[in-house]
Amino acid sequence: MTSSTITPTTTTTTADDPSPPPPPPADASTSSPAQPEQPPPPPSSPRPTLTLAHNLLYALAACITVANVYWYQAILPQLGTSFSVDSGTIGLVGTVTQIGYACGLLFICPLGDMIRRRTVVLVLCVLLTGATVALPFVRWLWLFKTLSFFIGLVSVTPQIMIPLVADLSPDARRGKAVGMIVSGLMLGILGSRVISGLVARYQQWEVVYYLAAALNASVTVVLFFFLPAIPCRQRIGYPRLMGSLWQILRDEVVLQQCSMVILLVFAVFQLFWTDLTFHLHDTFGYDSLEVGLFGFVGMAGICAAPIAGHIGDRSGPYIVTVLGLVLLTVSLVIMSIWGPFLAAIIVGGFVLDLSFQMVQVSNQIRIYALNPSARSRITSVYMVSAFLGGSMGSAAGSSVYDSHGWVIALVMGLAWVALAVLVLAARTPLQRGIVPGWCRGGKWWKGLDVGKEVGSGTEMAKRQGSAGTVGEDGGAVPNGDGLVKHDVLDTQDADLQSIRVDGASTATSERHDTT
Repeated sequence: MTSSTITPTTTTTTADDPSPPPPPPADASTSSPAQPEQPPPPPSSPRPTLTLAHNLLYALAACITVANVYWYQAILPQLGTSFSVDSGTIGLVGTVTQIGYACGLLFICPLGDMIRRRTVVLVLCVLLTGATVALPFVRWLWLFKTLSFFIGLVSVTPQIMIPLVADLSPDARRGKAVGMIVSGLMLGILGSRVISGLVARYQQWEVVYYLAAALNASVTVVLFFFLPAIPCRQRIGYPRLMGSLWQILRDEVVLQQCSMVILLVFAVFQLFWTDLTFHLHDTFGYDSLEVGLFGFVGMAGICAAPIAGHIGDRSGPYIVTVLGLVLLTVSLVIMSIWGPFLAAIIVGGFVLDLSFQMVQVSNQIRIYALNPSARSRITSVYMVSAFLGGSMGSAAGSSVYDSHGWVIALVMGLAWVALAVLVLAARTPLQRGIVPGWCRGGKWWKGLDVGKEVGSGTEMAKRQGSAGTVGEDGGAVPNGDGLVKHDVLDTQDADLQSIRVDGASTATSERHDTT
């Protein structure tokens, strides 16, 4: 028979007892020699904060740098005369510029997760300044196209600064801060057409690039003094960095949804601005300068992006996206019914740009809450989707307008908006499946006032200690591949294994409560 003798200080257990004996109490005579006292670690430098002045400065920098992709649009006739080529040949300048911009989005933007974003931005600004300085002196079309491709390639500075601003901004103000940068980005896209058209009407086309070079040089100097140097969250090689793009798109369901929505919405945006040139010329007899001045209508709507970001911070980005799609539908209906009236075009254009900004900013609030260690790669995936949508809208819009006219082109835009609504309704922020409007036995409106995607970002990193840790700055510290793994906590429950990142917190807590 097994017996145990218990004393106040020790426990004696026979061989039949499966429990191992406890370790003996520590004694001063047997304890290890005292280790020399380690000096305390040096205090970490405080993380820079984003002030309103810095936010406006970065928005202005985004406006100026992205304008380099669109300076050519209003001066294509002068370029064709200067190089003695027809309109079809000189139009390839815009094509190679856009291809360069797409390559920059795909191959340069992810560098923000590998190298300090300050370094990337300053190098790109220096290269951009040099290219715009050289462009007016080129007299060979092939070299002009080559430099135009290079300008598009290095003009992705705004897409690197947006994740930087998201890192510097607190969660409660991230939407408003990102909205300012997006406003600067869109102002550069529209404003470059207006400015280049005005300059080209009274000066030679070279003056446009002289102005661009001076602006780029000024931005480079200002950012050198005011852009903070924030260390990267991980060390990862470029091949592995690029290979993780597909993994991010595959794993992040919210990124898939937002990418599909922005593809369709940006297609509608580009369809409108492409066909508007033909509609204003055919219906009202406007020339290129008057059509360019119509861009001020779009600028007025774009300036409301910070307001959309503020609403997204207060009420949740999902409901801002819903409202944006509703307003986009209203604008297209107004312009399709009352298209022959200029007032309808002005009102519809303002509402369309406002709704586009609402969708754009709210989508970026959602995707930047997913994985702080991969924000530059998330931006790359998201913006490549937007660029593909814009190319689709420009090509399809001009083709449909030529064959069927203004109204049918807008009807096609309405069909794209309807498809975006279906994509958005397929998954609300709280649900874990793809059944439209269903979030774990609740109603569809339960997910509309969610400010953050459930289970994303720092919250998931804290819950998943084996997948990643939380850094001192509150961000998720990734593993060796540069990503925070989003595994399921309860591996014994097969049902929980299908839950993605943005639905894991709610479902897991309910299952753990029941057990």
